[in-house]
Amino acid sequence: MKKFFRYSFLVILLGLLSSAIVWANIEARYEVCKRVDINILNADSTQFLTKEGILKELENAGINLKGRLTRAISTDSIEKVLDRFDYLEDAECVIINNSIVSIRVQQIIPIMRVYNNAGNFYINKDGKKMKADARYHVDVPIVIGEIADSAMLYGSIIPLAQYIRSDDAIMQYVTAVEIKDPNNIFIVPNIRGHIVNIGDATNLPSRFAKIKKMYSEVMPVKGWWAYDTISVKWNYQIVATRRAKDAPKEWVYDEKDEEATPDIETMSIDPALAKVSEASIKEKKTQSKGEEVDKKDKKDKKDKKSKAEEKTSKAFKNKDSKAKVKV
Repeated sequence: MKKFFRYSFLVILLGLLSSAIVWANIEARYEVCKRVDINILNADSTQFLTKEGILKELENAGINLKGRLTRAISTDSIEKVLDRFDYLEDAECVIINNSIVSIRVQQIIPIMRVYNNAGNFYINKDGKKMKADARYHVDVPIVIGEIADSAMLYGSIIPLAQYIRSDDAIMQYVTAVEIKDPNNIFIVPNIRGHIVNIGDATNLPSRFAKIKKMYSEVMPVKGWWAYDTISVKWNYQIVATRRAKDAPKEWVYDEKDEEATPDIETMSIDPALAKVSEASIKEKKTQSKGEEVDKKDKKDKKDKKSKAEEKTSKAFKNKDSKAKVKV
């Protein structure tokens, strides 16, 4: 009897559990997306996209999430669309509690900037390209020239860019990398006057060690402008090409080089110009004299007028006083 009740209880419990599962599935079929959570993992670096920008990009791709039935949302499709974005390196999408779409993305991390006939763009460690935009700037090695194929990209250029970025001293030393061909890759250093041919991108620690040796032992003795090209492409040797032209000389200020202040009295003047200047000077003098005469005449007239007025006023005063006496 006890076994019967025990089995009956288990059957009822399983029935209730099955009913709950069926009911939950039915409810889930009509659940809609109430919220979209977007988490940008490396947002502290140069920010190429915002959360609003990601939603806008999804809308442009025809994916509207809010208010949409969760059973109609394909997380795989969202991930594939996000992977196509230039600014993103990785994307994951999951649905939580049948009503929240959670998206986690990682922005692209450029390791170099390329300038060639195809344009101007960044490249990450996986070879993904991101179009350069004036709104964003990333301090990475600059590569100039044509990248022949994917073998050269993954076998030479990406390893070289990663090696440069791994060392702060080398990062400051390298201004740009110029590609002539796969076996002639040139470093344009921050030190003026020469370029460095490293050959290919194999055995990079040895090649940069030879560059350091050249700078520490040879250049201080021979002079920093003695060579225009330094080659470390061959094993166990450094080949330097002498400069064909003389090195530019630096100008040093010297007070003796200053021009003396010109003496007006000793300056020579063209005779024709001298005649013109003399005539103009005479004309100006004549004009000034005429103006002075006019001023003097005006002053004299004014003085005479004031004297006449004074005499007239005195005469009237005398007349009045005489009239008073008679009365």
